[in-house]
Amino acid sequence: MALDRNNWRSSFPLHDIPHYICPTCNKGLLELDSKNLKEFNSRYSKEISKMKEYEFEWFQDRFITFLQCNNKKCQDYITLIGNVTPEHDYEDGYVSYFYPLLFNPALKIFIPCLKTPEKIVKMLNESFALFWIDKSAAVNKIRIMLEFLMDDQGIERTDTRGKMIALARRIDKFKREHNEDMGKLMEAIKWVGNDGSHAGDIKASDLFDAYEITEYVLELLYEKRKEKLTDLSSKINTAKSSLSKIPNPREPIKYFV
Repeated sequence: MALDRNNWRSSFPLHDIPHYICPTCNKGLLELDSKNLKEFNSRYSKEISKMKEYEFEWFQDRFITFLQCNNKKCQDYITLIGNVTPEHDYEDGYVSYFYPLLFNPALKIFIPCLKTPEKIVKMLNESFALFWIDKSAAVNKIRIMLEFLMDDQGIERTDTRGKMIALARRIDKFKREHNEDMGKLMEAIKWVGNDGSHAGDIKASDLFDAYEITEYVLELLYEKRKEKLTDLSSKINTAKSSLSKIPNPREPIKYFV
């Protein structure tokens, strides 16, 4: 499923909660029961309320709630913590907007394919957890994930003298020895990751760029959808028929990196 950037907006009103997928079962949608929602006045808001003149938009309070998976085989609870502030709506007056800061367990911005190595999945989940509070740190985790990806593809981390090889050089070697086009995708992720490590000013759109390319690279490496469908179409073309009409057409197929 392609990453839907609109689903990961920075805030939402209660009547328009994004369609968050449960991070436990990866299937159900998370639902909020308003009975579980608790709001608390911050000290900052209390001080504002003492002023003779103020705007409602200046208030920033805290909230905590639980979201529950609607998959009957899961029904897990997810803790959500964040800030809440009133924002003016021309139709409804002032509406409370909720700004997430922490989901526990962390939501998955995208779900990597099943054969993705555990170390890479772990780094992705750490990045997803940081998405709401520190986007530079989140994209830096993606850059670290690239190092693990190079490891998994057999690209050495150190040279013959034991000195660490720069990620850019490792990706160049991947491009020469494995797949140049895929290496260019990895290179783009690296550039965004570099900005997170050095410039420290990463926007949500930058992070989504890195996530989308990462999701595609992992699909190419570990799901091999193109190879499977190419093989399948080749069998159909060879048979000049639906595969159900010929005997034993679906023998196991082996795929290699």
